[in-house]
This record gives sequence, C-alpha cells and structure tokens, in this order.
Amino acid sequence: MYKSIVLIAFLVSLSANAQSDSTLQHTQNEKLSRVSVTNYMGTGDTIVFNASKFILAWSSNPVQGYYKHEYLLDSTTVDNYNEMFIVEALKGQISPTTAAQVKVDELKKLKKKNPIINWTLYENQGDVIIDFILSDQETLYEWDLYRYTERKNANGQKYLVLYAYSFKDALYTNEDLKPFFNRILENRESLITKLGEVELPELKIQE
Repeated sequence: MYKSIVLIAFLVSLSANAQSDSTLQHTQNEKLSRVSVTNYMGTGDTIVFNASKFILAWSSNPVQGYYKHEYLLDSTTVDNYNEMFIVEALKGQISPTTAAQVKVDELKKLKKKNPIINWTLYENQGDVIIDFILSDQETLYEWDLYRYTERKNANGQKYLVLYAYSFKDALYTNEDLKPFFNRILENRESLITKLGEVELPELKIQE
C-alpha cells in the first residue's frame, strides 16, 4: 500500500535510510507502540474540530525532535477510521512553504502512476494549506487537508507544525465514489477555513 510522507519527509532528505510515514498505513513497530499513548507536545488529550471531539489515540517520537499525535472519534482505531485529526512537530528552521513544496513534489511523482491524486495549495499569513486526494489504487480513498505553520515551545525553540484533517473510506464501485467526492465538494471550503483558524495550546515539548 502507498505510504505518504508527512513531516518525516525532511528527515528522508537528510538520510537515505529514513522511513516514510502514512495516514493510510503505519509500520509494524508503530502499531506495537500504541499500548502506551504519550502526549509529547502538550496539545491536549482532546481536540474539537468541525464540532466533533477527537481523542488522542496514538502518538510517536520516532526520532529526536519529531513528534506525532493522531486523534480519533470514539469507537474508531488508527487502522479502522473515517476521520482523523493529526498534529506533528519537527524541530528546526523549516518554513511552511518549504514543507508544502516537499509534499507537492511527492504528489507530482505519485500522480504519474496514479491519476486520482490531485491537490490545491492555499497560503494565508505565512501558513500553507494543501488540499489533496490519495488512493492506494485498489479500494482505499483518502481526502487530506494539511496546514503547515511555525510554532515555538516554551523555551523559544522553533518547530514546523502540521495540523491535518484526514477523511478515509473504502470504495468498491463507481457508485461508492459519488458520496465520497460529494462530501469533499460540500465540505471543502468550510473545512479549509476551519483548519486555517484552529489554534492549539502552546507546544510544551521539553528538549
């Protein structure tokens, strides 16, 4: 299954041995780590987005200076979800524009073999939002909104932060595709605005 790159893309650019990450699939090591959910960033155990309460269900600190939180609705898991809210932070002087360009470059390469992949960029006061669609070219389809921004922790250390909303579904027929893409058309403008406005507590990462 296709593995999309989130903030870890920058680590990939520094090390040929780095592993990519995905909202479609986690590595086996990450699956085993779910038994212990640590709030690495102090962003709260719940996040309200689009009038829904997302609960911290999975977290990871795969390498120094890189943190990942995944928030889900009740009764869902990281392997079986329709909606997810994601927060990631990567320590360093990396601009949202640079982050977005890395993601777009990745999407361009994938689109050569998978025409369903598409994206649009939005910029707002230094932040960048990418609205894009993914597919594993079988049955899984995913609509993602990524907002790249810059934040500081209590010590003034800069981080590139990703706020992301993900909607995923298993679609088996052409008829199944209609409600999926209708959902995107009906909610795109509203959710992009809401993602651009969402504010999380100050990062409480201790390095």
